[in-house]
Amino acid sequence: MAEGGDAEWDDQDDGPVYELWPENHEAWEVYRACATQWRLVVGWGGVMYQGLDYGSVDMVMNRHRIRRKHWRRVLAQVRIAENEALKHLNEKSNE
Repeated sequence: MAEGGDAEWDDQDDGPVYELWPENHEAWEVYRACATQWRLVVGWGGVMYQGLDYGSVDMVMNRHRIRRKHWRRVLAQVRIAENEALKHLNEKSNE
């Protein structure tokens, strides 16, 4: 995905196509960098994803040099992506 909302097209990729608005770019980069930082509960019923480890989100925002005055906005946007992902992750883990 190119910055600024322009998609990079790949004829080989049959995956979903999406558009990333410029104002969501920072949050998307933080979310992607936290892809392995999910809190899980494992039990007899299977695996349940609880959400991202917010200590990791904090560290990623620091490493990406996101200004502190933008943290509240970026975190809110990351949480929207997290909530959508949780729906799909928990659906798949319970199949």
